[in-house]
Amino acid sequence: MKEFHYFKKIMSFNSKKDLYNNYFSWIYPFTNENIKAYYELFDFEDKDILCVTSSGDHVINSIFKGAKNIDAFDQNILSKYYTELKIGAIKTLSLEEFINFFYNKCQFSISNNYYNKDYYKIIRNVLKKDVCLFWDNVFSTYTSKELYKSFIFTDDFLNLKTLKKVNYYLNSKNYNKLKNIIDDVNINYYDLDIKEISNMKKQYDLIFLSNISSYLEKVYDTNDERVYLYKFKYLLNSLKSNNIVFAYLYSNLISSNSGIYNFKLVNNIIGKYSIIDVISAEYYNSPIICSLFNNKSDKVLVKNKRVS
Repeated sequence: MKEFHYFKKIMSFNSKKDLYNNYFSWIYPFTNENIKAYYELFDFEDKDILCVTSSGDHVINSIFKGAKNIDAFDQNILSKYYTELKIGAIKTLSLEEFINFFYNKCQFSISNNYYNKDYYKIIRNVLKKDVCLFWDNVFSTYTSKELYKSFIFTDDFLNLKTLKKVNYYLNSKNYNKLKNIIDDVNINYYDLDIKEISNMKKQYDLIFLSNISSYLEKVYDTNDERVYLYKFKYLLNSLKSNNIVFAYLYSNLISSNSGIYNFKLVNNIIGKYSIIDVISAEYYNSPIICSLFNNKSDKVLVKNKRVS
């Protein structure tokens, strides 16, 4: 299958530079946004959601919040397989087993449980046929140690304590609740670039675009920030929703004052929007360092905000 060949190609790389030079994307094990802080502002109950796929945490937290239908998009064709692996693990593993299986990359030494094949044998029983085939190929071809040392996954940016703060589902009570509702949600995956999502012509109650807006110069292949912001404006206007979280901005980049971080220009081009300040996940992770560099708060840009 083409997705596994793509996976094998990335596994053959010897450096992150190889990844960049070949326009390949890695998989994010977990979010590095403070998702919980701004998801709390919106009513998800029985709602239709559009979000990035990425680490799967936008999808999983939306399920926990009560979303009814979720369309997830990503240009990285591996993201949907990783998200489905996470969902399968939630269905079949305890929270402790889930964490052991997925979270070890920042521990600096591989644990016995990192992508443990005994855990996978349990998970695979609930995976969709194509997802099962993909991960069967992965786990029959590579050892956990090879996966750990590869560039297929990024390092976990956040420690476990922080991940529990920024995600709803990583505590026992919420995790068990998620187990009971996760089969009731309809999830569709789309291998799409952000420029293509306007072609979907669907109405959504909520749209979450994560930090894609920080890469608009690459998305639209121009360094002229007025040009790519105008193009981004047209995309936002084409999306059928009154609740678009169109930018998650990390505190360490806010001082750049360029592109989506140029708030005056964004206001002039994009139009009226709201700015929500949230404690950065990185601050939870490293409060002393972040305080030294005044990197305490991330910002979330919301167009036509309607909060619960």
